[in-house]
Amino acid sequence: MKNTRKLLLAALMAAAFGPAAHADVSGAAHQFKEDVKDAGKDIGHGASAAAHATARTSKKVGHAIAHTAREGYDATKHGVHKGYDATKNAIHNGVHGSKTAEKTEPGSGTK
Repeated sequence: MKNTRKLLLAALMAAAFGPAAHADVSGAAHQFKEDVKDAGKDIGHGASAAAHATARTSKKVGHAIAHTAREGYDATKHGVHKGYDATKNAIHNGVHGSKTAEKTEPGSGTK
């Protein structure tokens, strides 16, 4: 009879705490799932923000390089053009006997 009471008490306790334990495990599993989803979303948003920041920076660097290249090209073009004009004027004035460093206009110089 003692064994029957112990067995009955054990069965009653298992029946009483079984659904509560199941509900607790189920609630913990659901909370874990939500936490994992939130963490995944945060990682995704962070990765997206990092990618956008990298793209914006790359675009700015590309524009700065293009601007610098354009300035260098213009400076070289200007310097070469001025040098070309100076050489052309010196040759012209040397051939035509002008004493100035600039090309003289036809009809306005000496005869």
